[in-house]
Amino acid sequence: MIISHTNKFIFFKAQKVAGTSTEIFFEQFCDKDKDIVGWRGKPEDRPKDTIWFGHKSPLKIKETLNDENVWNNYIKFGNVRNPWDRMVSLYFFAKDITHNISHDMSFEYFIKHKNPVSLYKWFCMDELRVDYKSNMYFIRYENLYEDISKICDILNLKPKHYLEHINGTKRDTDYRTYYNKETKQIIEERYQDDIRLFNYTY
Repeated sequence: MIISHTNKFIFFKAQKVAGTSTEIFFEQFCDKDKDIVGWRGKPEDRPKDTIWFGHKSPLKIKETLNDENVWNNYIKFGNVRNPWDRMVSLYFFAKDITHNISHDMSFEYFIKHKNPVSLYKWFCMDELRVDYKSNMYFIRYENLYEDISKICDILNLKPKHYLEHINGTKRDTDYRTYYNKETKQIIEERYQDDIRLFNYTY
């Protein structure tokens, strides 16, 4: 997450939506003495007195910020992703990178028994929908470079370096190869708010 007083924007960093890559990209525009860049690292390694950290939810950011002028007037943005694709990425990230699940856990078991938070809930849409009516933009993972360029244009930012892909996982590029009829339906039902709000299809 980033709160840039220099450029008047707030970046929300959800999980497995190219959030770290986007965060590092926009960090190049920050003034280390004036702006806030959230602590990056494993939650269990985070220092106890850390107020700002990577995956802090928008509602918690608003509450901690406690500044209506900043919250209401800064450009706010975050990344979103097709839920079927995002679940495949979360599975391989948990299995091969963070080792939060057993290495021999099947994708089918992961879908049936694990329940990663939806982007709808993570972005606190029910609580912050009114706040998002102005100055809020969503960067689509599927259109990452173009949408980031649009944000740069809105903020009048001139990049010195390009986006780098961080924390990627090794997997088939077509997420649909991992699904069967049952697991496809589970995601469709569980993440219906994401699908509806961001107009995603399988």
